[in-house]
Amino acid sequence: MYLQRITRRILEELKIKPSRRRGQHFVVSEELVETMIAAAELSQDDVVLEIGAGLGTLTERLAEKAGKVLAVEVDRRMAQYLEEKFKGSNVEVIHADILKIPLPPADKVVSNLPFSISTPITIKLLKEGTFRRAVLTFQKEVALRIAALPGSRDYGRLSVLVQLLTEPKLLRVFPSHAFYPQPEVDVAVVCLDRRERPLVNDVEVLEKAAQKLFSQRNRVLRKALKTALQLDERSLTKVLQRIPREFAMKRVYELSPLEIAEIASVLRTVGVLS
Repeated sequence: MYLQRITRRILEELKIKPSRRRGQHFVVSEELVETMIAAAELSQDDVVLEIGAGLGTLTERLAEKAGKVLAVEVDRRMAQYLEEKFKGSNVEVIHADILKIPLPPADKVVSNLPFSISTPITIKLLKEGTFRRAVLTFQKEVALRIAALPGSRDYGRLSVLVQLLTEPKLLRVFPSHAFYPQPEVDVAVVCLDRRERPLVNDVEVLEKAAQKLFSQRNRVLRKALKTALQLDERSLTKVLQRIPREFAMKRVYELSPLEIAEIASVLRTVGVLS
């Protein structure tokens, strides 16, 4: 495979051994790259954010289609390689850990995310991002969690956050050999279109509420609230009086994203979460 040979050669020249701790898996499938480019529907008016630019395989195609590319890379040697490769072009290389910097404003996000931190990056994008569309790679199991429906095994905090703020679509699953080194699982390309009118106002409170509730996912809501939020009877009663009665007897994993958003709003109103 041509891209795999090139990738291995460059890594050897730079004396870089891919880090499993950082979840580094380089795209070596032209078909995967083209799938992401097509899904992004880029124009010369677009500023595109790429997180984990690596050796620039995807970056190069983004630069051909978009007006500007912001390529974030935490590895110093790769960042230096990218700066040299794209000198004088429409690519701005940012040597940084994306989780430790303010999110650069962008119209679209197109990234082969580092697998080990794909969930915190996604949550950061949802909370801080200005993007209209994001096309991202995830381990298949994470992609299934994003698209999961209430009542299913995969449904959880990530499902709720993503579905309330975007319209997610699982575009395609690629085998592990589309990457070097090969991950242990298949990888999915997911498209997130930000909702013009998000179904929740306070994302911080929603995230806290979802995290607390899903720590007790198999309990009915009444018991989950009491345990996860350590509520006394008086505070619990205040909360339960403000939510529909049928919510209280549902198990947490049976609650829809909109129902969890409503519960989060009540928790903020009564001062339990802020």
